[in-house]
Amino acid sequence: MTESAEILSQISPLSSKRLTVILLKWKYPFYTHLPDFQKPKDAGLIGIFAEQIREKLFEGYDKYFDAIFWFKPDYTGANRVYVNANSVEIPEVEEILVKILKVLPKEKICLLETEEFMIEPICKLREKYSIPGPRSHELEYLRDKSVLKEIAAEKGIPTMKFAIFNSKNVQSAENEVQKIIKRIKTFPIFRKPISGCGSGGGGRINDESELHQFIKDEINKKEKSIYLMEECIKGKDVAEFWVSCVLLEDGNCKPFLNIVCKRGMTNSDHLKTGYPMPFNGFSLEQCEEEFPKLADFAIDVAKKLNPPAPHIFCVQGFQLKPNTSEYLLTEVGYRINGARGARVSYYGAGLSQETALLMCHLDPKYPVKQDPNRPKFYRRYLWYPFIKGTLKSKLEIPSDSPITSKIGYDWFIDEGTKMEAAESFGDFMVFLTIDDDNEKDVDKDLLWLEKNYRPDVV
Repeated sequence: MTESAEILSQISPLSSKRLTVILLKWKYPFYTHLPDFQKPKDAGLIGIFAEQIREKLFEGYDKYFDAIFWFKPDYTGANRVYVNANSVEIPEVEEILVKILKVLPKEKICLLETEEFMIEPICKLREKYSIPGPRSHELEYLRDKSVLKEIAAEKGIPTMKFAIFNSKNVQSAENEVQKIIKRIKTFPIFRKPISGCGSGGGGRINDESELHQFIKDEINKKEKSIYLMEECIKGKDVAEFWVSCVLLEDGNCKPFLNIVCKRGMTNSDHLKTGYPMPFNGFSLEQCEEEFPKLADFAIDVAKKLNPPAPHIFCVQGFQLKPNTSEYLLTEVGYRINGARGARVSYYGAGLSQETALLMCHLDPKYPVKQDPNRPKFYRRYLWYPFIKGTLKSKLEIPSDSPITSKIGYDWFIDEGTKMEAAESFGDFMVFLTIDDDNEKDVDKDLLWLEKNYRPDVV
């Protein structure tokens, strides 16, 4: 009997369960240890995981799964997904799924993913094999930035002024420039590919001449493109935020986390300059004074957009002034936050997004709550984008620094690696984990590191 046949015989008892969730992990491991995960007795859980992440998974992960299938994907050109999120093919996963469907009834299966660029492939598999769950067309308005903006405007969700540029429909570069200026009115303008993720393919256009050159370059390319052209929100008081929510099966939306990037700097600013990116996560109650009624804003967005439930739903936007409810919607995510947000979530709000994703599908009565066993220390993260140059050494903080917190280093590249400037959230060289029992001390150390520590790049 082959290994897969043995596993299939093991999972055959799951056919009598109310539901079996099949979780796909293509490139990234779990970011938490699935704290407070309590699988219902009438539900099953199967993993389909990439071989390349096996050694990165936390110790004891397998105890939560009834079975795990392994596959070996090809990561060649993987970073292109940050510009075109629909480009990944997963034939190895389909082969495994076909075998599972010979054992388990399709109507009792729930297919889930934890990576944004797996949403489209999973939707296609659901549709091809008549498995319950969202289809591509049902999620298009949440993932296509141009469609989302049009719907937000129709439903009265406050957002930035915008225009849609489709290089296929341009009659003349000059007419297109004037059309965009008429809609947005001011510079700078930010451009985003409509299917990009992780800030991939975006960029700032500072004046009319740059806009004209961009339009001209795009219409001369063989492959046609569609961009969201958006008013660029700037200012030292502006904050970029992400609110993570759990969409429950009963239709309720439960916001639980606010992630704040550096006030006055956008994601694009950090990637362009290489300035380290702090990620701070807080429960909505903790930040009510600085971000009043932010939970209400997220619930209103969820109510008006009505994404398929249950699932994790993220609302991204700008706060124009501190201590006000002047919020603008940037975009949404039908997924967990990923490498940065998923880590921040547990230590900031006491709830693992990965646990919440699984539980809201496995348990129709899932109570969205903090893990009562969450560690009581404070944790912050500081991420360093690529800068042009070569990593000379994995230099750590000098011993005579004023830092009192515990510092951890997670390197994504090796010494000697040559880098170009960061283009997306796929381009980070290292992140620092900063832990302390005292919240004031951890924030003080985060600020010192942000200003003073830089990787050894030449």
